[in-house]
Amino acid sequence: MLAYAKENNVKSAAVIGGGLLGLEAAKAVADMNVESHIIEFAPILMCRQIDQGGHNALVGKIEEMGLKVHCDARTEAFVGTDGSTDNDSDAPIAALKFSNEGWDDLPVQMVGKFHLARSLSLYQCIPLTYSLSIIIPSCKCRYQASRRIGSSGRD
Repeated sequence: MLAYAKENNVKSAAVIGGGLLGLEAAKAVADMNVESHIIEFAPILMCRQIDQGGHNALVGKIEEMGLKVHCDARTEAFVGTDGSTDNDSDAPIAALKFSNEGWDDLPVQMVGKFHLARSLSLYQCIPLTYSLSIIIPSCKCRYQASRRIGSSGRD
């Protein structure tokens, strides 16, 4: 992750998943001096562990560290630098597109999906760091990753 961020001059990254591993990964991204966005589908972070009050306290602490939190996020597509959202483009990722009404695209150059990745066959396409993270650098890789991640049944 660090090598990819340095080699590609990454300024902003999104971590998909607001569970414990996603929060740790987002902090690691921020520690690399990269703007870090936590993208969570659920209405609160760590939805299986804490309630709304815990979420409010947690978000306050996270935002104090300079991270940005986006809950209830409905990620619709990864947008390439060529503007494409198709699955055949090799363009690097430039933004996340959301289906939430009134939400703008989120400019990012790196997207990570955090869960157990050992069962995924993405080694040829996506550089893995740690055993729990997948960095999705291009449109073609994002298609392969979304198919495998979507079918894995794990978050």
